[in-house]
Amino acid sequence: MNTYDIGDVVRLRASFTNSAGTAVDPTSVTVQYRRWLADPASYTTLVYGVNSVVKAGTGEYYHDLLTGSLDAGEYRYRWNGLGDNAAAVEGRFMLSVRWVGG
Repeated sequence: MNTYDIGDVVRLRASFTNSAGTAVDPTSVTVQYRRWLADPASYTTLVYGVNSVVKAGTGEYYHDLLTGSLDAGEYRYRWNGLGDNAAAVEGRFMLSVRWVGG
């Protein structure tokens, strides 16, 4: 699991392929994320074409998550490809507080 400091930008990525391994685009794409031990209903949902989800190429999507306002802890995320070429991609990362001493 990757660990980042609060204030870093975390790039959440997804690659969608068909059973032959060819890159494909689902009809619609969303990404959901939340702090793992938080309220299970507290996730944030972002939609390609509406929010800041970027299509980098056929079947390739990403979102740059700005972590400055998030709390430390483990985060989980899930990409949902819906409709044609439906699939899901999940991941996780840890967010920590960087100590700056003098």
